[in-house]
Amino acid sequence: MTSSAVLPDPKSSRVVLVGVSDYEHLEPLPAVADSLVDLTEALRSPRLWGVPENHSIMLHNPAAADVVLDAVREAAAAARDTLLLYYAGHGLPDPFSGELDLTLPGSIRGKQETLLAYEWIRRPMLASRARRRIVILDSCYSGRILPRTMSAPNLADKAGIEGVFLMAASAPNSEALSPPGARHTAFSGELLRILHEGIPEAGPALDLRSIFAELDRALTRNSLPRPQSSNRNTAGSLGLVWNSHRFPPPPATTPMPTTGATDADGVLIDGYELGERLGGGPDTSTWLARSRRALLPVAVTVLRDDRVGDPAASARFHAWRNSLHSGDPHPSIARVHADGEARHWKGARPYVVLEYLPGTLRDRLESDGPLPLAEAVAVVRAVLEGVRHAQAADQDGGRASLTPDTLRTGPRGDVRIVRFHRPPQHSEDLDRVGSAFPTTTVPLHQLSPEQAMGGQGDARSDVYAVGCLFYELLSGSSPFDSEHAVTIAYRHMTEPAPRLSALRDKVVPLPRWEKALAKALMKDPRLRYRDAEDMLAALTACEQAPFTLAEAIVEAFREEDLTIDASFVDGRWLRRALRDAAVEVAAGAPAPRTLNLRLLLPSYDTLALLPQRELMRTASEDAAREVHAEVHALRELGRVASARMEVRRALTVSPLFVLGERIALEVVTESQPLRRWNASEGADEANVVAECRSRFDNAWDTAVPCA
Repeated sequence: MTSSAVLPDPKSSRVVLVGVSDYEHLEPLPAVADSLVDLTEALRSPRLWGVPENHSIMLHNPAAADVVLDAVREAAAAARDTLLLYYAGHGLPDPFSGELDLTLPGSIRGKQETLLAYEWIRRPMLASRARRRIVILDSCYSGRILPRTMSAPNLADKAGIEGVFLMAASAPNSEALSPPGARHTAFSGELLRILHEGIPEAGPALDLRSIFAELDRALTRNSLPRPQSSNRNTAGSLGLVWNSHRFPPPPATTPMPTTGATDADGVLIDGYELGERLGGGPDTSTWLARSRRALLPVAVTVLRDDRVGDPAASARFHAWRNSLHSGDPHPSIARVHADGEARHWKGARPYVVLEYLPGTLRDRLESDGPLPLAEAVAVVRAVLEGVRHAQAADQDGGRASLTPDTLRTGPRGDVRIVRFHRPPQHSEDLDRVGSAFPTTTVPLHQLSPEQAMGGQGDARSDVYAVGCLFYELLSGSSPFDSEHAVTIAYRHMTEPAPRLSALRDKVVPLPRWEKALAKALMKDPRLRYRDAEDMLAALTACEQAPFTLAEAIVEAFREEDLTIDASFVDGRWLRRALRDAAVEVAAGAPAPRTLNLRLLLPSYDTLALLPQRELMRTASEDAAREVHAEVHALRELGRVASARMEVRRALTVSPLFVLGERIALEVVTESQPLRRWNASEGADEANVVAECRSRFDNAWDTAVPCA
């Protein structure tokens, strides 16, 4: 396959389709009516997307602008995955702003109050929390929406990987075309053809960029107006519908067989149509197929023809089947739709029908590298929820296979557990399975110490496997690795879990995440989390805990040459944070080569503070000396080559910390959460960091050096 595009979740998506075919004062567009109805049916079809009817609103000849705007606002507020807007009808350039106005049945040229400005629609779409927003306009001059994209730069940067995709039927100064007598407009007709016929060279899912490229080729080939597009945040690489070329509908003149499936190698399975061959193993073949009942893609694995009658191959197949989840369905566990005996002219052969999962977590790591902390935590949480479900349903069952190679990803990128490692049900099965049985043993890179020593393992062994997975998601490599299996097992049993914070070129989690990971990877199972439920609670606690100054300092310590600008009233807070950071450095966390610390303390010279001035001045000086001692301790560790501290006093001091080039924090009291900005997260945050640095520099320049 050439594509593994992620499809939007129809249940958390919303679609608004608007078409105006009948006008009181403008030329009618009869082809718009059929275009609107047919596109609505296409997007609702399970063969293509399957968006529920109550999530897709079709407005034909809406009477007023409020009708359209209310529908867009409602959809924009409800959408969480994808928000799609389609409009077909006349488009007019605004004579004052030059931007696009959409028309309604009663619209009159030159009377702006009768038109629907695209800007009015743009605003609720802009405010939507949907991860990606798609606008498709089939109107004259629709290209006018492209120069001013739907997102301001800072919003587009924050929109995640999906973002915004705009598709227009014509250039900014060109008209769209509705051929006389045609069922559809030129643009929408080609779009519908692509959706229904698919694209031969594309993968199982059609992404927006592929759809537009095919649309552009088809319209250009037929000397029709060329469409336009704009893509923000790689939205165009994400799927919209299933590729009908891979799952063609049965011919209308040929009745569907009542007994089943396909002619793929002569295999017949009731209720399923087999398509392209995805691959297979030494004993099996796997096809991409479609359920005739649900019209959804599935993967069908069948024992190969040349392995039928081989007891060892049959035992291996049933051992693999036994490793699949057979209990109640769960979103984090691959679903087994059916199994049984497929019919074949040479005799029956066993088969299993699994939900179609096009990729693996390994594919994602190889294409994107180690995951950001938030994404890694989301994956681990989904895996733990699946493990918890399996542990509750089958207390004595096998352990889940949790490597990036065995965890598969669905069309929308969600992670699924596929296999559970169970011992053979009978002792004689082990002899029949032979050397191929390692497919149902615990992977070496996830092997808990107790399992490496020959134990069966329990729920705490799953926790250890999740810890290994968490480490690999963040670092890109297994915590215990070697070319030799015996060495890997020995390292699991004897070596302490490595610290992610020691990997300077990788993502470094906060100390709270290091502690959570270390507990999951403890050698003694009694010191780990009790089960998946316990570890899920720990993840929640880490996510909800407020960000601390110590964590900010540990994060800033990754800079080679670090300057910390700190202005505060009580220096003991900074002293404790530096002490905690020193503990992390001593344990292997990165440390700066040079450290410069500038402390700005209050002078306590205001009238209200004069009676306590000397006492408060002494307290702040004592705190400054404690901070100096912690800086000296960092240098004594041998990880900081040089450390220097300056202290000045100012009349007014606002609690502020600027850590190096990236991080700024503002506080009121130690008990209140920090306000934190990271310059690497966007233009707005970078501006705040620069402003905080400027504020400190101005206060520092006017302050008095301490003796």
